[in-house]
Amino acid sequence: MRKVLVILLLLSIGCGGKNEIPEEYFTHLENGKRLLLQARYVEAGREMEKALRVYNGEEALYGLAISKTLSINDLMIMLVRTVAQGSSYIPMAEGERMMKEVEKTAGGLATQYMESAELWNNLLERYKKPVFEGDVPVYFATVPLLEFREELGRKEALFFSSMVNITAFILTLFYSQSLTADILGAYLFYRNHGGTRGFQLSRLIAYILTENRDLLTLRNGDLWKKSGEFLDKGVKDFYEFLGEEFETPSMQFKDGELLFKFFNSRSPSEEPQFGTFKVTIPSPLTSSVMGGKIYLEDGFLQTISVYLGILIKFLAPSLKTFLGSYANYLDFIEPSLLVQTIETVIPEKSLAFDFKSFFSSPDSMRYFFPVTRGVSNIFENDLYLEWECDDLDSHGYPGGVAGLICEKNSSLTDSEHFAGGFKIAKDGILSRAPYMLFADPSINGLLYLNGSKFSDILPEGLKKSDLLLLNAFLGYAVNKILSVIGY
Repeated sequence: MRKVLVILLLLSIGCGGKNEIPEEYFTHLENGKRLLLQARYVEAGREMEKALRVYNGEEALYGLAISKTLSINDLMIMLVRTVAQGSSYIPMAEGERMMKEVEKTAGGLATQYMESAELWNNLLERYKKPVFEGDVPVYFATVPLLEFREELGRKEALFFSSMVNITAFILTLFYSQSLTADILGAYLFYRNHGGTRGFQLSRLIAYILTENRDLLTLRNGDLWKKSGEFLDKGVKDFYEFLGEEFETPSMQFKDGELLFKFFNSRSPSEEPQFGTFKVTIPSPLTSSVMGGKIYLEDGFLQTISVYLGILIKFLAPSLKTFLGSYANYLDFIEPSLLVQTIETVIPEKSLAFDFKSFFSSPDSMRYFFPVTRGVSNIFENDLYLEWECDDLDSHGYPGGVAGLICEKNSSLTDSEHFAGGFKIAKDGILSRAPYMLFADPSINGLLYLNGSKFSDILPEGLKKSDLLLLNAFLGYAVNKILSVIGY
């Protein structure tokens, strides 16, 4: 009896030879692979789940994780259609209905990414070298992107896991907040009083924040904390994924370039070709985000830029459908170029993040936005903004970019800003950017700045961001960007 129990236990955790595995398991597994090859991801997932009910096998778990991840396409299509259809209903007082549909679909998207992330985490924890044999075409909406061929192993699992976990972090963080808003009211305000000038944009933001008191208030603290776990896991898997050079049937990482192989057909005899889908990988990469304060240049910037680079490359075929000729600019987005640009603008060792502090205390995101003046007339209410140039228009805004930036030849005076408990001292910077009031300039303990890197009169050392440091940083960065582009 004891021997029988041991055998059953081994089978239940996925051990044993092929002859000991029920034939029904392989039937469902092969059905799932066939459906995956046809990009019928939801149906493939159902077959993989049936296989797992019969036998807890490695390949079925791998297949379920793939199916769950790629079936998110259906929800993405639904979300885009909801927004597209809903926008046409707004003039007919359907804004509230549309927003509820968007929030419901976005919630389903966040939930599916969380479930998908947990599957990848489970697979990588249980199996050191997981293997899935078969071809897997990858689509975004209805656009084919690439096709994993022959066999997927640990590297492919790490790739999927890292991308899914980091995306789950973004979605769950935002879904921890209330997303309820009066879209109809915002639309009508913009149509009747809006525009692209500074004072118009400021009034629109103030209107949305003032008239939607629940918008971006904390709804689920546990979800906020969970999003931090997804970020940490995604970063760790990303670091392992690109930790050394490798080549698989579908990918190659060599000489600092990550390449994905394309196939002209699904014929087994078709030789894989390297496509133009390649991403230059800057180094170093961050291995963890929860170990304390992380400087921007200590790998975090590189990690996030590579993630964005890969994501944009993946979405480019679909985005080109919506962006038209503007989509050509997507071809110039490379992580290494993004890193170089940001490093040109931001001084070394001047900016750091404390994710452990940020995720340990859930908060409302609306506190991260500029504060409104609270004028009783909602059509004149705007954000607390001040400038260091004196050539302002009748609304009190400058004439530079979008009516938010002082013009190039404006006379600037280093000044104190605001009054009372919100008073900001002189920072030693002749800034062309607006000075703003924030309820929480540290972004819930996330942001640390070294003011001496921006100005000779600010103190040395890394300190939690406050109104003085944050505005000095923004002023310095905007001045630098304007100088680089020659404006």
